[in-house]
Amino acid sequence: MDLDFFLNPKPLITVSGNIVGSNNIAIPIPDVSVIIDGYNFYQDFSDESGDFSIPDVYGNISYVLTLSLYGYDDYIDTLTFVDQPIDLGTITMQETMLSTYNVFADANNGSETMVSWSIPNTGQENTLVNDAGVDYSGFSNEPNENVWLGNYFENN
Repeated sequence: MDLDFFLNPKPLITVSGNIVGSNNIAIPIPDVSVIIDGYNFYQDFSDESGDFSIPDVYGNISYVLTLSLYGYDDYIDTLTFVDQPIDLGTITMQETMLSTYNVFADANNGSETMVSWSIPNTGQENTLVNDAGVDYSGFSNEPNENVWLGNYFENN
């Protein structure tokens, strides 16, 4: 017995877009990691103009798009690509509020003040967890508890 069948190939498309930041939407963001993950895994980085273009992405499938760069919140979206090239247009990444430290104010000539500060070289969001895995944040403590308030940064 012979069986004849035909497999329809999945279309290959190009996914492109442009990335700007919420702090200044007129200035593109270079070096953003662009990941498309789902049926297959694709990765690229935005160029100096904030543009990215990923060719040969299988179409007619849903993917998770993740954009990430230190100093900005990750942008995550689920997208379904059709069988034509897709331009995602301009995507705005939200600037992360980074806590400063080593803040100094220096009065110059009594009429001006120069304020300088440091920001973390690398950042990582951590939640301190206590009491059987339940997340807590607050400004009070029970007697005999160790309390950690503020931010901890390792300097290079």
